[in-house]
Amino acid sequence: MIRVVLDTNAVLMPIARTTSSDIWLREASEQQHIVPLISSDTKAELIRTLRNPRLGISEEQITDTAAAYFDHCERVAIPDSPPETPTCRDPKDQMFLVLAYQAAADYLVTKDPDLLALTEESVIPIITPASLRVILQRQP
Repeated sequence: MIRVVLDTNAVLMPIARTTSSDIWLREASEQQHIVPLISSDTKAELIRTLRNPRLGISEEQITDTAAAYFDHCERVAIPDSPPETPTCRDPKDQMFLVLAYQAAADYLVTKDPDLLALTEESVIPIITPASLRVILQRQP
């Protein structure tokens, strides 16, 4: 299994949409091809984002959707002194780097340009969802 940190937008792609181009990531998690990693901060960020009125998701749907996603996740505790990581231009994205480093993730998966800009600096590979899909397709 591939252990991945998915930023919020990468998580929303498969859980808030149901088109075939989006559900592959959810299916990869459900079929245990990947193990999404979460921390208390990334979990709270996802719930906050799901509650955004622009998404039009009811509280019941949020609860059900989040619970189904979290069932497939590995929870990672972040210590008071988190690991040293590259510094992201957007401080709100730093939590994903910290989680990836703390958990020794195989990949940090994102479309966020602020995180992707750190590809050369990071010891954890930072890749797009499309790149992860290619990696999964090459798995036996």
